Amino acid sequence: MTLRATRVTGAPAVNPCNSITALTCGSTGSFSLSGSGAWNPPGPWGTPGAEQVFSFTATLSGAHSISVTNSGYYVDLFIKSGSCSSSGWTFLDDIYLSGTSIVNLTAGVTYHLLIDDENTAASAGTVTIICPTPVPDPCLSVIALTCDVNSSYSLGAGNGAWNPPGPWGTPGHEQVFSYTVPFTGQYIIEITHSGGYYVDVFFKSTACSDAGWIFIDDILSSTTLIGNLTAGVTYLFLIDDENTSPSTGTINISCPCYPPPGGIDGSFSYSAPFTISGTTVGACDDCSLRPSEDRIYEVNISCAGSYTFTTCGGASWDTYLYLRTAICGGTSIALNDDACGLQSSVTAALSPGTYYIHLEGFSSSSQGAFTLSVSGVLDLPSIGSVSGPTSVCENESGAVFSLPTSFDSYSWSVPSGASITSGAGTNSVTVDFGSSSGSVSVTGTNSCGSNTSSASVTVNPTPDFTATPVEVTCFGGSDGSITISPTVGDAPFSYSLSIAIENPLIISGVVDGPLSGGTPKAVELYVIENIADLSIYGIGSANNGGGTDGQEFTFPAISVAAGSYITVSYETTQFNNFFGSTPSYTSSSASINGDDAIELFKSGNVIDVFGNINV
Repeated sequence: MTLRATRVTGAPAVNPCNSITALTCGSTGSFSLSGSGAWNPPGPWGTPGAEQVFSFTATLSGAHSISVTNSGYYVDLFIKSGSCSSSGWTFLDDIYLSGTSIVNLTAGVTYHLLIDDENTAASAGTVTIICPTPVPDPCLSVIALTCDVNSSYSLGAGNGAWNPPGPWGTPGHEQVFSYTVPFTGQYIIEITHSGGYYVDVFFKSTACSDAGWIFIDDILSSTTLIGNLTAGVTYLFLIDDENTSPSTGTINISCPCYPPPGGIDGSFSYSAPFTISGTTVGACDDCSLRPSEDRIYEVNISCAGSYTFTTCGGASWDTYLYLRTAICGGTSIALNDDACGLQSSVTAALSPGTYYIHLEGFSSSSQGAFTLSVSGVLDLPSIGSVSGPTSVCENESGAVFSLPTSFDSYSWSVPSGASITSGAGTNSVTVDFGSSSGSVSVTGTNSCGSNTSSASVTVNPTPDFTATPVEVTCFGGSDGSITISPTVGDAPFSYSLSIAIENPLIISGVVDGPLSGGTPKAVELYVIENIADLSIYGIGSANNGGGTDGQEFTFPAISVAAGSYITVSYETTQFNNFFGSTPSYTSSSASINGDDAIELFKSGNVIDVFGNINV
């Protein structure tokens, strides 16, 4: 037996996925449809006719234009992503002659387009995809910011190039700005925006690219950002639109405060009260003492004293003062907030040295113009003690007085009757005294003022006395005395006795002997002090009251020692017989009787006499 099957319908439709036409941006694919199709995807109208599938992989995200032309009856346009199959199609349009559909596609995704005929009659046409214009890389149009200058941005309609991570998506256009920081510190970034919707701001400090952005804020109309930036680093700021509508705005970064040279805004040396005028507007917050802009001034103090620094009456805002031994550091000497309303004042006892007065606001919003007044009450300069004798003798000269301390000038005063003989105007003087006691004083003067030091000096009067002598009873005796009685001066006294001998040779004896003829006849002389030349001496006799006969005998030119006796005899024999020795010299001038006088001469002048030459 033979079984035979007979087809009662047409041949089975071909699977449209087996003949896919690939499209690219701007390319055109064609279709030619006839007869019944394989699918009938859901849509407003049935599509019993044949189908053609096209594929397209999007290279850009955004709105793509799909244009279809057709000749015949209506054809319907469907789209899906993913693999080709009979299900999952989304209706876009039905086209009689031509039609265009705008569809947002995602870059990298492969889409399928389906042309499906609404009847089984023949139809032919084309499919063309117009891609969005590629969005330029925002890194190709970076705008460099200039501090304190507004820079504008204008974001066009449509999709942007990036969508960095943040709380909200940013499908719109972008603008990148750059700023290279000149000084490390706090910067203020102000951003305005108009466009009806938000833009987001991001930043990074690495090279420009679509990655690595850090979200800061989203802005509807304006925002102010404050951040610490590091010198030498180039920062990038990204403005990215949260939608695809146009937006405009501005961005401004504040100019940095430039730290003053050496960390101080001025240096002053105190010689008299003075003022410092300025403003903290535009200053840096150099110190962490307060969260506000500050001004720092160096003040050199050469004189010890009490010094006051004040803004009382010199500012209309809330000031704060710090007095320290170093810039933004060191030791705190004094500080004040509200000494007089909102203004400040500090007072401190300062030694010579360098100090730093810091002026700033109580808070970050406190700033403005100011006049800082500096005044001082100086201590008397240290002077020390005058050194020198505390007592001198009447009319003593050459007494030296000095001061150990250095001054610019010196003015000395001395007691009445005394005079400065040298050193006036210096720190050491020589004084000749009179008879008055008193003070030796000096006033030293320098830039810090004047001070005086003095020393009391007692002038001791020159002692005076009376001397009462008691003569010895005979030559060579030891029963004489001299009594000294002070009449001027203050006890205790010390005594020294010196004998000033005017004539070292005296007549010590005359002999008119008992031997025959009244012999021996002689004159004895005594040498009190050494005599270098005896020839300046001589003797002469004055006989019978007839007055002087002058020098009749001169001694030879020899030296004679103190304590020696010299004898001059009229003759030798009888002298020897009587005394048992030979006379030193013989001379007729020694021919004398008991009533004759003897004269002793020195250089022709009588210096001693025995007897009376006129009797």
